[in-house]
Order: sequence, then structure tokens, then C-alpha cells
Amino acid sequence: MTIRYTTNGSAPSTTSGIVYTPLGVPIASTTLIRAIGYRDGFEPTEVETHSYIFLNQIQAQSTNSNWAGGSSGNYTLVPAITQSPLYGPTFKSDLLGVPTLRGHAGACEPWLLHALQTATVLANNDER
Repeated sequence: MTIRYTTNGSAPSTTSGIVYTPLGVPIASTTLIRAIGYRDGFEPTEVETHSYIFLNQIQAQSTNSNWAGGSSGNYTLVPAITQSPLYGPTFKSDLLGVPTLRGHAGACEPWLLHALQTATVLANNDER
């Protein structure tokens, strides 16, 4: 069983992407991970996508960010608000207070889900 992943927004394939190892996926900053799994004689899984968000970096991003896929400034935050004397000091707690619903369409292979959950735990441990 082989898992390949990318961190640049592109879809991994059986021939492209970084091969997952037991050392895990290094996540040191806000990252988009896309992964597939495959094995000889079987069809590869669907591409699984997960985002890992670090609040310190979200608050400091500007409209000049170059997000995966070339997203425009319409998808970034306005520093005049996030870093203002009025809203900046409570930005992180305010953002954490927003109810969030994560949707997912389709089933995930259990072994691929475990690999991605491991990456999530590593990212969350680094945030503390």
C-alpha cells in the first residue's frame, strides 16, 4: 500500500506527489494536503483533501497571499481589520467562536483517513 500526497494544491497520482512515510507529513504552517492511496492490482482511491489552519498565520496574511490554485485577494483577510487596534486583540478568540460545519462527500479509505488524522494531530500539537 502506498500513499502519495501534495502540499501545493495539485492532485497527487500514482506517479506524482510525495510518498508518505511512517515519519508523517511535516506541517509547520497553514497547509492544504491532498492525498491518494494505491496498490498494485487495485484502482487508486479518490483524492482526499484536508486543510490545516494555524491562527497566527491567518491573522497575519495579506491580500497578496498566493494560495493554492492562485486564489485572488477575495479569499484572504483584510489586514486593516484583522490587525486593527479594535479587532486585532480578540481576532483569534472571535474566529474560534464562529460555529463551523465541515462537509464531506464520499467515503474515505480507513488507512488514508488514519494517515490524515495523524497529520492533524501533529499540526494541533504544534499549535499549542
